[in-house]
Amino acid sequence: PQSSSVSAREIKVASKSGGSFTVAGGLEAGMRVVTAGVHSLAEGQKVKVPEGGV
Repeated sequence: PQSSSVSAREIKVASKSGGSFTVAGGLEAGMRVVTAGVHSLAEGQKVKVPEGGV
């Protein structure tokens, strides 16, 4: 697994449909987004990303 660190970002949401969002800004290509368990993370915390993501 790759090692990464957590960083809060402000994003711009273009649209929402059900549980899916289209992001219009605030992310760069290749960035990964945490969508569950964010309340147990801290700024700069090291995390391991499984191969292929989850």
